[in-house]
Amino acid sequence: RRVVFEKLLKECSKTELSILSQLLNPLLTVDFFTDLPVEIVRKILSYLDAVSLCHCAQVSKRWKELSDDDFVWKDMCERHIGGKCQRCGWGLPLMYNTKRKATNDMVVYQNNKRIKKSPTQLATTSTNTNNKNGNNKYSQNNQNRSSQNTTHYQRRWKEIYAERLLVERNWRNGKYSTKIFEGHTDSVMCLQIDEARSLMLTGSYDHTIKMWNTDTGKCIRTLEGHSRCVRALQFDENKIISGSMDKTIRIWSLKTGHCIRVMESGHFDGIVTLHFDNRILASGSADHTIKVWNFGSGRGFTLTGHTDWVNKVQIFNKDHLFSCSDDHTIKYWDLNTRQCIRTFEGHSAPVQSLQASITYHQPKISKFDGHKSPKQSSDSSNSVSNNNNYNQTINQSLSAKMKGTKGTLVTCSLDNQIKIWDIFTGECKKTLFGHVEGVWCVSFDNMRIVSGAHDQTIKVWDMETGKIEQNFIKHLGPVNCIQLTDTKIVSGGDDGKISILDF
Repeated sequence: RRVVFEKLLKECSKTELSILSQLLNPLLTVDFFTDLPVEIVRKILSYLDAVSLCHCAQVSKRWKELSDDDFVWKDMCERHIGGKCQRCGWGLPLMYNTKRKATNDMVVYQNNKRIKKSPTQLATTSTNTNNKNGNNKYSQNNQNRSSQNTTHYQRRWKEIYAERLLVERNWRNGKYSTKIFEGHTDSVMCLQIDEARSLMLTGSYDHTIKMWNTDTGKCIRTLEGHSRCVRALQFDENKIISGSMDKTIRIWSLKTGHCIRVMESGHFDGIVTLHFDNRILASGSADHTIKVWNFGSGRGFTLTGHTDWVNKVQIFNKDHLFSCSDDHTIKYWDLNTRQCIRTFEGHSAPVQSLQASITYHQPKISKFDGHKSPKQSSDSSNSVSNNNNYNQTINQSLSAKMKGTKGTLVTCSLDNQIKIWDIFTGECKKTLFGHVEGVWCVSFDNMRIVSGAHDQTIKVWDMETGKIEQNFIKHLGPVNCIQLTDTKIVSGGDDGKISILDF
């Protein structure tokens, strides 16, 4: 055959050979994806980014089937959701607290329970000039698929990735809608939002607590009972606990709004902050002390060490507690020994708020990615004071526990600064500058930090680089409290208003 072909080709003209070449080229191409085992194809596709995968899906039906493979997109989600991918630098929001739950590597839609509406105060809704367009209502379109009862709609990982990508693009491009909640007659000092139940609670200098439906913008109920400013509140599935400058802690029924119990806190001055989990309640006061109560036994004890107002407390990792104070320090307490393990020093003015978080790292996030986060340099201008030799032993224990985990502490102060600390080493990793007046509140997740200050601004910072991503002015006075979710920034200000920026 070879000899025959050679003789035929010698007899052909240049034009005929050109035509023959055009006919042969398509026949010589090989679609290696169709010949390779699926496991190898998945391995190859795992090195592509989302845009390249979408381009591959346009080649042919077979390529689309392989590029849309759930294993490939699951790996893509594992590398991006909840943190930044080490390859591309992009990250996507977790969106745990939205109306979805993951079951068997799929997401199941759940109908969230709506709060009974009440024709009282109504929030005014405005839209930013860079607002979301119709395409960004992705989740609303999907919710139409769910029926009155729980509907098990199994979503593909590509769909999950696309939904979170839209939200992240809105964050990066500053596209959001704004809701303003009005009803309080004085400064809003504390708040908490639960996106899954479309519920928000706010406490104010007007002595009241208000419950809001965040979907309708209506005030559902007003809780009255405190005789002075409500400085702190927190709620769970059944109860609300609030603290006031009247020195009392009140426990309310979340369902009915009735006050179940008034606790004589034991503080000699107003209560500025509180935090609870399923076992204990901690409160900080203007009397410089922290009280810790056990829900089961009803017994409590006092932590002393601060020399000025305690502005924020947070129970951390079950048996520990963080506190910050007007004495310019942050303290880390062991609740079992009732001793201060570490004092963080570096702020030059009263520390107003803090948030601590622990992340359990897996050295290999997925079967296709084994990258680890780079170690960040510390800020040598800040110091950590350990109290005694006992604490050095504790620090060694913390370092042992630190393997595979990352502990982050973010604090803000009236020195206009925000500091990011490593909990286990006590080092200040970054100091963020940008506010021109004191910073009252801070909140963060794995992707970003949001802060509110006396200069009336809300700033969004990149968690990794410390750079300012967005800057908002939504209040006519200082921003007193703030909460960050995967899709929203919720803030309360001296103007008595609550602002929700929905991305």
